[in-house]
Amino acid sequence: MRKPIKLYSGLIHIVTGIVTALIVLFSQDWFGDGDIWSYLFWTVPLAIGISVIGNNLLGLIPTENKILRAIGIIIVSGIFSYAWVWVLYLIIDPWINAFSIPIFYLWTIGMIFQLLYLDWKLPKEEKNKSIKKNLIRLLLFPLVAFCSIVLIFGFSYLRSYLTKPEAETYLIPENFSGQFKIVYGEECGIMPKTENDRKILEIPQNGVLIIKPEFKAGIIDHEYYLVDNNGNRTKIEQYENYVTGIKNVPGVRLGGSGNYAGKTETGFSSDSPLTIRYTDFELYKDTITEFEYKDRIKMDSLTRKLVEECRNGK
Repeated sequence: MRKPIKLYSGLIHIVTGIVTALIVLFSQDWFGDGDIWSYLFWTVPLAIGISVIGNNLLGLIPTENKILRAIGIIIVSGIFSYAWVWVLYLIIDPWINAFSIPIFYLWTIGMIFQLLYLDWKLPKEEKNKSIKKNLIRLLLFPLVAFCSIVLIFGFSYLRSYLTKPEAETYLIPENFSGQFKIVYGEECGIMPKTENDRKILEIPQNGVLIIKPEFKAGIIDHEYYLVDNNGNRTKIEQYENYVTGIKNVPGVRLGGSGNYAGKTETGFSSDSPLTIRYTDFELYKDTITEFEYKDRIKMDSLTRKLVEECRNGK
C-alpha cells in the first residue's frame, strides 16, 4: 500500500508544479513557455527523491497538531527546494538564470502538496521513527536524485541520438566576421544542397541565411569552413571545445536557438505562423570581441527586415 501512496505523491508534486507554472506563464502572456520542459526535467528527480524520503521528513516534525505540522511542512519544503536550486546551479551554473519561471517557488509549492498528501495517507508508524533514523534515511535522497538524473539524461541522450538532425557544413565568406544567423522553416527560403550526406549552408555576406527546412533539435554534427573567392575552403573549429576547454581562434561560437514571436489577434505568441525561428552563431577571426548589445539589436532588426522582404517576395 505504501508504494502506490508514494508514487501518487510524486505525481501530485509534478502535476501541481505544472499547473502553477501554467498559471505563471498565463500571467506573463506565455513569455518563457519553452522553459516548462526544462522545469519538468529537473522536477521529476526531486519528486522521486521526496517520494522515497518523504516519511522521514515528516518524522522530523515532532507534533501532531495539524496547524503546526502544516507550518513544519512549509518550512521543510522551502529548505529542500532552496537546496535543490543550489544543486541545479552547481550542475548548469549561470544557465539557471535563463529560467523565465520562478522555479524555487514552483518546487516549494509542489513539495508542500506532496508532503501534505503523504502526511494524510501514510500510516502513523511510518512517520514515528526516531530522529536519528530519519536523519540517516535522508542520505538516500542524494543517491535517489542522482540515479534519477542519470536515468533521465540517459533517455534524453538516446532520444536526441535517435532523432539527431542531418550533419551540417557551414561555408562562410573568408572576409566575414561577427554574428550570423540561420532562419528556419520559411517557404521563401532556399533549400540547402547536400554534399557527402551533409547539408551545405552557405552564409551570405549580410550574415542571415533563410532556409526552407524546419529547425530540428538533437545532437549536432557541424563543420565550419572559410571560403575564398576561388571557392577554396579552410576548415576552422568551433570556438570553444567544451570537453578540453580550449578556445580556438579563428572559430565559430554556436549561440543558441530562439524565435521572434509572431503577431496574433491578442498580441504576440511563439505559436503564431508569423514567428521567426533561428539559431545564432558568431565567427571570431583573430580577436575575441566583447558582447555588444547594440550589435545584437542591429542583427535582430536586419533579420526581421530580410525575412519580411523574403515573405513579401522582394
